[in-house]
Amino acid sequence: MSGDAPAPAAKPAKDPNEEKAMNVVWNTIEPVNFQNEGQVQGTISHIVAEVIFSKLLRRILKMEQRGWIELGVLHLISQPFLGGVFFGEDPKNIDSTKFTEALFDGAKQTPAVLVAGVIVSTGQKGFGIPSFTIRDILITLAGKIGTRVLVTQLFGYMPEFLQKGFRQHDSLIRAQKNLGPGSNRKVSK
Repeated sequence: MSGDAPAPAAKPAKDPNEEKAMNVVWNTIEPVNFQNEGQVQGTISHIVAEVIFSKLLRRILKMEQRGWIELGVLHLISQPFLGGVFFGEDPKNIDSTKFTEALFDGAKQTPAVLVAGVIVSTGQKGFGIPSFTIRDILITLAGKIGTRVLVTQLFGYMPEFLQKGFRQHDSLIRAQKNLGPGSNRKVSK
């Protein structure tokens, strides 16, 4: 017998399905996590900007008006999907984004709102085949693009707490994207 310490026990292998399930839970809770400084204000600021811009756009284009709460719930439900269905490169930092980068970053967030639309529709009408008109898709696309561009252009004029919230929200999207199905990250075995 030597004085060597016993070898540490091997770590149990992580189940990839368990890790994916935890990502779903994390994505659902994290947008409203009060423990993460600035996260809730970022989520709320993002939703408020989206709802106001959508209402204005719908009024200008004389489209079907949706209620404030309906739009707010739709954009709240889209939060867990923003990074998971975000395609292409990570979103650029909101405080140093060029106009065209903001345009593309806004467009890349559109699928999340469409997924949320399916969830809301299922909740209202039950299971069925989801349907979107071209008009619905275009108004969602225009709303996401317009909001992102407007926020990036006004970012330097916002109070510090709003800037911090929007930065934190972008960090959340990047984290969701890096843990989501479109990432190059390998699930540990």
